[in-house]
Amino acid sequence: MPIDGVFLSHLTRELSDELTGSRLDKINQPDSSELRLQFRTNSGGRRTLLLSARPGSARIHFTETKRDNPDVPPMLCMLARKLLAGARVVSVTQPGAERMVDIALSAYDDFGDPCVRHIIFELAGRIPNVLLTDGEMRITDCVRRVNIEDRQSNRPMLPGLIYRPPLPPEGKTDVLSATEEDISNLCRSSPKPPADRLLDVFWGISPLVARELAHSLPDEPLDRRSEDELAAFAANVYAALHAAPRPTALTDAAGKVTGYSFMPLGQYGELYTAHSFTELSALLDFCNSSSGGDAALASAVSELSKPVKTAMSRLERKLALQRTELAATLERERFREKGDILNAFLSQVPRGVSSVTLPDLYSAEGGEVEIALDPKLNPQRNAQKYYAEYRRLKSAKTHLEGLISDGEKELEYLSSVLYQISAADARTLPVIKAELAQDGVIRAQKGADRKKSRPLPPKEFRISCGMTVLCGRTSRQNEELTFKTAAKNDWWFHVKNAPGSHCILLCNGQEPPDSAFEEAAAIAAANSSVAGAGHIAVDYTMVRFLKKMPGGKPGMVIYDKYYTLYTD
Repeated sequence: MPIDGVFLSHLTRELSDELTGSRLDKINQPDSSELRLQFRTNSGGRRTLLLSARPGSARIHFTETKRDNPDVPPMLCMLARKLLAGARVVSVTQPGAERMVDIALSAYDDFGDPCVRHIIFELAGRIPNVLLTDGEMRITDCVRRVNIEDRQSNRPMLPGLIYRPPLPPEGKTDVLSATEEDISNLCRSSPKPPADRLLDVFWGISPLVARELAHSLPDEPLDRRSEDELAAFAANVYAALHAAPRPTALTDAAGKVTGYSFMPLGQYGELYTAHSFTELSALLDFCNSSSGGDAALASAVSELSKPVKTAMSRLERKLALQRTELAATLERERFREKGDILNAFLSQVPRGVSSVTLPDLYSAEGGEVEIALDPKLNPQRNAQKYYAEYRRLKSAKTHLEGLISDGEKELEYLSSVLYQISAADARTLPVIKAELAQDGVIRAQKGADRKKSRPLPPKEFRISCGMTVLCGRTSRQNEELTFKTAAKNDWWFHVKNAPGSHCILLCNGQEPPDSAFEEAAAIAAANSSVAGAGHIAVDYTMVRFLKKMPGGKPGMVIYDKYYTLYTD
């Protein structure tokens, strides 16, 4: 369901009518792919313009939806506020049928002189983008920076470079500039059906629109049409493309949007339910409001999960190699035994041989053992070599056991972080991201530590007896809840052998009833990676019996006095 060039031309006129002359009041950036600009219009009202460069749901339109903003604005947002605060819209234009919109604004430069700046929204190509440029079209910054060597684009997008608009497709005609005669001539004598021919010769229309334009004609090659039929077809296509938009969305029986366009869609008959709108912005808001926030959150979750999953994958491979090396150290005793056998039979070991067969002193059945030798060493030195290998393996065992233990703790921590990311909301994700940067799992963003985020409160639940259960959202909050917030006589709950939140039953010096333990255990199970699995084991103990795991990551504890509840 792409926003094609014709759709965008109607939308550009809609935006231009509303925005030209309006004042830019606020600039927000809820996530790395989305900008929200609030304008005070000439009529005195306020409109919020959404510019999303998120692949799969890239769009530009007025919106009534709300998004939470991060406590620390991204660098692009702060730069845009500096350059564009109070700017007025000069024009909103679209070059031809290209999938891009240029918003020109009058602003002031660093010296207080009037200047023109541009906000460019791009849907063209594989990489949607939002760019800020100066009056000479030099890029100030952009949502997605594209390097010169990036194979997905032949147009680098980096601060300081001159912005180059996308080139129109070769061999095709701009559908918005085509006349009725052009449409008729380009479709004449074609052996293809009407929809396919429109897509072959014109750019700016999507397959959905091409099918709709050809919907009234039988799906037969155009070279079988008469001149009158071709003329009528061309007139209908031209009229449909240039008529006032009639925004339409289609939904299935479950209410899911299956298609939308600037024109009515009759090609599906009564298969879907049609919804009409007065504005294209309202159409796009409808099509994305139900999933827009979820899609944005899902995109942020996926983006933050990738480095954690990569770190886990590397750690698992490293642990596998270390366990293989540890298994090899189990043969160390045999090296010591061979050294003893060599020392016991030194007089029978000839010099300069590569192996010797001697009685096996450590075999219960007796017999002999073949011992490999270094021909360059005498028997005593060969025996010492076996002892040295024994000592090396013995030392390696201790070292590897420590590395494996540390690796398993790290893997457990990353597993808990991965769960926290999957369960996070828009406010929690930036906090988790900051913690991961602090722990070295991901790179810290420049300037991220200039302003501290507001403290994030834990989840709070009030149970039937009136007591409160607090659940941590992040690893550090789990640790703070357990060792700073909770009293020694409060109760701690955590799902058994799986990632989950630390849940604290606040007792305030009172003895909790049995129902309180059951409800707190249910809350702990619901706030874990095994939620919904059924018959979940939850460990619980007094906070006084918890200790920080030596050398463990934040939120990792050890305990030996505890009870276990099973909850459904």
